Amino acid sequence: MFTLLIGCMAGILIFILFILGVVYLSTPSHLRNPEFAHHHFRIQMWVEGEYIDFGQDRFQEGYDDTSCGAGLTETPIHFHDNKDQLVHIHWDRIRGGEVLKYYGMNRIGGPDGYLGFRFDTGLFDRIPIFDNVLPESNQPMYVYQILEDGTVVERSYKDFLDQDLETFFGRKSSLTIQREEVQSNESFNFLAIKANAHNDVSTTSEEDKEYTEQELREINNLLGDVLIYIQNEKPSPEKVEQDAQNFVELGVSSCGG
Repeated sequence: MFTLLIGCMAGILIFILFILGVVYLSTPSHLRNPEFAHHHFRIQMWVEGEYIDFGQDRFQEGYDDTSCGAGLTETPIHFHDNKDQLVHIHWDRIRGGEVLKYYGMNRIGGPDGYLGFRFDTGLFDRIPIFDNVLPESNQPMYVYQILEDGTVVERSYKDFLDQDLETFFGRKSSLTIQREEVQSNESFNFLAIKANAHNDVSTTSEEDKEYTEQELREINNLLGDVLIYIQNEKPSPEKVEQDAQNFVELGVSSCGG
């Protein structure tokens, strides 16, 4: 009887460890053990002809606008200040497909209700999606990147879904650059890192200063701009070129979410 009990307990333990292993391996490493990031990109998106206004309340999320620190946030992605197009990324190596899934459009597989599990807070915790606020559609996806010189380039939708955003846009976050530069410097203070994208300014003198587009991109730690069309037929070159001119203006700020 005792031997049978020990065998049952061992079997249960093995089963639990198996489940934990499956859960662990099913979640990408950047979600299992998230690291701090703070960068942005701008997105315009149409689903079967309907423009998605990310400035609507259903996409918006609050944030602590008094915090300039580099602490890891509870959620990896958000929109705020009722601002359309500007996506805030707070976990490192987030992929385009995870951004869409976070708002309910799952084109990367896995459970619909969450991105995966994180293991840095205890045994394991679900990473829930924000909400199912993007419309469902099985239509093809067409993706276009707008380069810094204004050139529009068609990209593989699979690259957008599967690559981390720095890789997809071909631009490193300022935080990534600093991390690479200071890997051997143990005294480096990540709390000093700031990435903007807010409407406030740190000093009165800055209010009258005019910034170039490139300076604003640097201030906002902006990785790039992307157009996404989910529809049966490819958008016309004329529409893509026209839409590429309609990104929201970048603001100036001293820090923020």
